[in-house]
Amino acid sequence: MLFVFAISRHREYVADRTAAETIGRGDPLARALEKISAGAQRSEPTAEAKEVSALCIFGGGMSLLSTHPDTEKRIERLRSY
Repeated sequence: MLFVFAISRHREYVADRTAAETIGRGDPLARALEKISAGAQRSEPTAEAKEVSALCIFGGGMSLLSTHPDTEKRIERLRSY
């Protein structure tokens, strides 16, 4: 299972890079992730934030059991494209 989780995280980075290449730069995608992340961190989550959190996209940083890479790391990488 750890291998599957690692592959899933890698695919997220590949998807981010491909999207950035498609639109010509990564900054708009980085800003979108920041907005979504900020919404997910509200004290009283919106219905949309609850749906996003159910996908396990945001939260507690990178771990071997994460299916998605750390949001801050994704934003950093997107800004480098």
